[in-house]
Amino acid sequence: LKKLKKINKNLIVIMVSGTGGINDVVTSIKLGAYDYVKKPFTSEELIITINKALEKQKLNEEIIDLRKRLYKRTKYEMVMGNSPQITKVLNLVDLIAPTDMSVIIQGKSGTGGFIRLWRNYEKDDPDFYYIYFNSSHIRKST
Repeated sequence: LKKLKKINKNLIVIMVSGTGGINDVVTSIKLGAYDYVKKPFTSEELIITINKALEKQKLNEEIIDLRKRLYKRTKYEMVMGNSPQITKVLNLVDLIAPTDMSVIIQGKSGTGGFIRLWRNYEKDDPDFYYIYFNSSHIRKST
């Protein structure tokens, strides 16, 4: 159990034994076992325990995902703020980001054109292309 938990701390382990006493149960739970099923057991008992374990695993994964999303959102707000305008822009970027759509972002210097790059960099999209073009460096023709 210790070795399994070292490999994957989020692994849900159900211990099954026909010889263990209360001390073995307590030790297993302290080491991170989700539950301890003593032989003989019915298939219904085992199915209920497995279903509860799977539900717990699903909830743990949701918690991890929500924490990641909250961390990302908080990180953006620390840099860009959380005004209604920037929130609207971030929501639009999130809507477009998973698509193959090409987008041109334009605006005055410092208005957030880099947001698209930052969001795609965060999701490690190997097929993402970002071309930065600053027209203020081009002379006007006479």
